[in-house]
Amino acid sequence: MLREHPEISGFENNKVKEEWLAPEDEGQFLQTVYPPAVFFGGPGKFAFAPEAHMTEESALLTPENKILLPQQWFPFWDLTKRYLLEKSPPNLIWMRFLQAVFPNHFVRGH
Repeated sequence: MLREHPEISGFENNKVKEEWLAPEDEGQFLQTVYPPAVFFGGPGKFAFAPEAHMTEESALLTPENKILLPQQWFPFWDLTKRYLLEKSPPNLIWMRFLQAVFPNHFVRGH
């Protein structure tokens, strides 16, 4: 797995294990800025829901949310690592949105 590389931190080491609610360590479940894929039909189906396609033009891309999303994800990453990994499958259609939230970072799909 990518997050096993010494320079990569992925959502794996929750500080409070008994409060871990995110299936498969996915960031889509560790934030309140946008709805998870299940809201748009679930695995696979989300890609066919036009309202699930978030870009840099999304109404959710507010100045407040551009601050909130990193604040919600940073506690789950080791920020001393060179690369920070977020592997939610819906990121494939959320790339432009995420690039707008993290403008000085490299956002790439898997």
